[in-house]
Amino acid sequence: MSAENAMDCGSERFQDRVNSRKVTRWLALWAVLFLAGTAALRHGLVEAPALCWLLALLPYIPATLALQAFLRYLREADELQRAIQLQALAFAFGCSFLLIGGYPLLERVGAPTLGADGLVVLLAILYAGGRWGIARRYQ
Repeated sequence: MSAENAMDCGSERFQDRVNSRKVTRWLALWAVLFLAGTAALRHGLVEAPALCWLLALLPYIPATLALQAFLRYLREADELQRAIQLQALAFAFGCSFLLIGGYPLLERVGAPTLGADGLVVLLAILYAGGRWGIARRYQ
């Protein structure tokens, strides 16, 4: 490998880390706004309807920016990283599809109700677990 190619590989890995950090930062901001908004609305800290709507819609801004950052990460990632991400997303989607499709039956026989926020957490855990497990296979 030439020195020029070595530099390119190094900068791609660095760029992957930069892009991944951007996704993480936007998702962290989304989580903070989501949890703060949920708590404020649940405890009646905001009463004006317009402010309630603003509080409920505010997390969509960092969520949209996280999606943009994630898509950029995928476009700019090397082939192995793209393959890992695709397989992790497919794993999370497939598991979520099975669980979401079957869980209402479990609720009918006494399982606790799983709201949309629980489904989001479940999807995130499945994606993270899938990504970790798939990445281990390539080490």
